[in-house]
Amino acid sequence: METLTFKPGQCILKKDAPVNGIFLISAGSVVGSCPKGNLFLGKGDCLAVFDIFSGYSFYDYVASDATVILKYPLENAASLLGLIRTTPDLNAIVAATSTKICCSIIDDSILQTYNCNQFYNGIIEYYRNYIELCKQSGITAKTIPEIDEMQPLGNSDLLPDYLSGYYDAIRSLSSDVRNALFRDNPDFTYGYLQKTEKDIHNILEYLEYLANYQADYAYLLLNPNGNDLFDLYTSLCVALERRKQDTISINALLSKLMIQMEGQTSIDRNLYQARIADYRLRMEQAQAAPAEDITSASSGESIAALNNSASVILEYSDYPEDKRDDFISTLNAYKSLPDRASTDDRAISLRKKLTPAFYEIYENAFQYSLRDKNVPLAVKLFLLFGFIDEELAGHDNTSDMMDMCDSLFSFENAHIYTFYSWLKAIYVGKKEPSRNEFDTDYTQYLHELKVSGKISTELEHKMLRDPAGRVKYELQGLFPPANKITSGRISTFCPFFSEHNCLHKPSESLVTADKIRQALSFVISVDFRAFCRDNLFTMPEAGINHENFQLEICPDFILMPCTGSRGALWQEIEGRKRTTPARMLLPVLCQEDTTAMITRLTGEYRWEMCKRVQSSRWNDVSDPSLTSEYFDYIQFYRKNNDLSPDAKEKIKTGLARAKNSYKEMFVRDYIQWIYFEGTGSPRLNKVVRKIMFKYCPFSHSIREKLAVNPMYKEVLDYFNLHNGQAIHRIELLMHKIQSSGHAIPDAVTAEMKLLRS
Repeated sequence: METLTFKPGQCILKKDAPVNGIFLISAGSVVGSCPKGNLFLGKGDCLAVFDIFSGYSFYDYVASDATVILKYPLENAASLLGLIRTTPDLNAIVAATSTKICCSIIDDSILQTYNCNQFYNGIIEYYRNYIELCKQSGITAKTIPEIDEMQPLGNSDLLPDYLSGYYDAIRSLSSDVRNALFRDNPDFTYGYLQKTEKDIHNILEYLEYLANYQADYAYLLLNPNGNDLFDLYTSLCVALERRKQDTISINALLSKLMIQMEGQTSIDRNLYQARIADYRLRMEQAQAAPAEDITSASSGESIAALNNSASVILEYSDYPEDKRDDFISTLNAYKSLPDRASTDDRAISLRKKLTPAFYEIYENAFQYSLRDKNVPLAVKLFLLFGFIDEELAGHDNTSDMMDMCDSLFSFENAHIYTFYSWLKAIYVGKKEPSRNEFDTDYTQYLHELKVSGKISTELEHKMLRDPAGRVKYELQGLFPPANKITSGRISTFCPFFSEHNCLHKPSESLVTADKIRQALSFVISVDFRAFCRDNLFTMPEAGINHENFQLEICPDFILMPCTGSRGALWQEIEGRKRTTPARMLLPVLCQEDTTAMITRLTGEYRWEMCKRVQSSRWNDVSDPSLTSEYFDYIQFYRKNNDLSPDAKEKIKTGLARAKNSYKEMFVRDYIQWIYFEGTGSPRLNKVVRKIMFKYCPFSHSIREKLAVNPMYKEVLDYFNLHNGQAIHRIELLMHKIQSSGHAIPDAVTAEMKLLRS
């Protein structure tokens, strides 16, 4: 035994340090701290007793005051049994400490479970109260679809129901019974310590699960994009102040919301303070302004040009006259709904009637616009944004969209299309129609019609070249499902532009070419091969018959005419040709961060493109690829000795959240790879990190920064070895070409540049 003394504030045992003994507190007190909580230990307690079997400390232990520690050395966990057999007085002490710690963190987990349930109920209640206040005030409520999709805290087998009662019963035993149970039975004590060690680490994992639950949903309270509860409440408060209406009720709820946000450690403090300052400024401006006339348009004469826009659009699209009155009455009923995002029978019925009418009107309006040099303003807004009525859209939103209309209607940019310009590209033959939701492209569709005898060979060839038929296939196959997906509101979707879906002004949420380019630049600055594909290179005159070089192919981005919060990878290639661009869909008015959305789409593209290339062997680990190795990792993670128990539990939890989708698990890991691992902030386990670095390596500048980090040494060494071999092979190839008397082709130079990136 060894006697150790520590001053107040002095570290006794650091987190992850080897546990090579039993540390009994003879005098003083100690605090153990880790991200999952604190332990408070006093005289007669033991430090890190539950970490003896794992071999390292899970907490940082610091002396609270002058402390004396009696250390009983241990060579390893197996030597613990010998120690307690020869030192019976320790048996009851270590057992009592383990029981005390178990009871303490179980109590903490019960409290945190309650807090998580309150957190969930609070968000749902805030949202309901907001919608009710909007109804009472006559203001159209905005929506946050993610709140409707929010899941309550699920059950976890990390914390069995019996544990609390079990350890409470042990703790309540009299000292005589405890001595008889533990002091005189060292083998029983040894087994009990092994059980408590396992239970304690499971409970700590459960505490992390609870912390992650709140962190995962805290963005609904406040986030950088502004589509959060704080924005809903502050915007409503400002709107009421502009009308000089009572704000007492909304202010009371807003104050409670702010108190809850202050208690969320995952919310950025600087962002929180900035949003509060912005809210106070808006309130000061609203208080200083005269009362707003809610019946008049703020944009005056300009919006007057859109009076009766629904009738103008119906007339332009030649919508059947016998259906127009019914459409207008349905639209008016939808406009008058107190909650347009409601899931009651009336709201559902109105949306079901309006949705098919939208696509019928859109198809006709597009066809007529091709031959019209003076398309009416209302029709342009309809084709670009799904606009149908100035009151439904809101006067400020309508004015904002009018300002953007002309430049967007004639928009042309390589790889970036409004849905209107995309349809025009298909019409003139620059682009092929997309695959429909059943993964059938236009050529296959016509071939199936011919095979089934519905059309002749001549008609098949004619329809292949028919512009109107090609556009019709796109409008019927891609448009309805894609518009719904990108809106992000699957259960309450209505394709017409409505004010309640807008969390930001249209000019602020418009997806521009610059936003897309900046997002792509960010992703490629980390994953520099994100959009590269193998492309065959031959040069027979130099004796080169077959080489696979990487060819970068930027995806096409199609901006769907909706207000939404989701992106979609519609197809990774065009037809069967692998050198054609992928098609990524975004809402033209995006309520989420464009960079985050494109990062997710790139992860999906990585997965789907690998599956396309590997075909039926996409999950066959004998043919190594991104998908096969990741599939193997997830499928057999329980047997993987390279993964710690904590890592395995995180995979299990992650799979549950991803609804057992291996693709979704990969995409989430890819996002962590781009946003955190790329900045030197490790978030992934070493198995995933190895797979990612092998198939999605960082750019040269990032690799240089990570070279000093020992966590990346193994994967960097592996990459540098294989990349060096590839560079040497290209150097030999270049020498071979020059020796044959030919100039080095651009494809070879580009491959060398990519390998050195």
